[in-house]
Amino acid sequence: LVGLWDLYGAKKEGQSILAKIDPEEKQYIFIRWDRIYKESDSAGQEGTGYWHIHGHKPELTLLSHNKEKGAESWKVAFEEGMLVLSGISDSNKGIEYTYKRLNSFPK
Repeated sequence: LVGLWDLYGAKKEGQSILAKIDPEEKQYIFIRWDRIYKESDSAGQEGTGYWHIHGHKPELTLLSHNKEKGAESWKVAFEEGMLVLSGISDSNKGIEYTYKRLNSFPK
C-alpha cells in the first residue's frame, strides 16, 4: 500500500468518470511510510492527511488535515499490480478508483 500511485481509472456506479475528474491526468496519491498521505488533484491542488489501515480488514481510512474535508474509508484490493480503492463511506459509496504504481512524481 505504501508508495506513489497514479490515478488510472475512476468509476461511479459502474460508469467511467476519469475524464471528468482527471482531464489533465495529474491526480495521484502518495502513501508515505510515516502514516501521512499526500494527494494531488487534476488542478494541481495538493492535500495531506493521516492514513490508517484497519487491523483486521482491508480497509483504509484517510483523515485529511483540511478540517472542511471529512474522513473517507475505502475497501483496498490489489488486482494485477493495481491498487483498487472502493468507497465505503457515505461520501464515496459507489466510487471506485484504480491506481498504478509510479517510480517518480508526475511533472
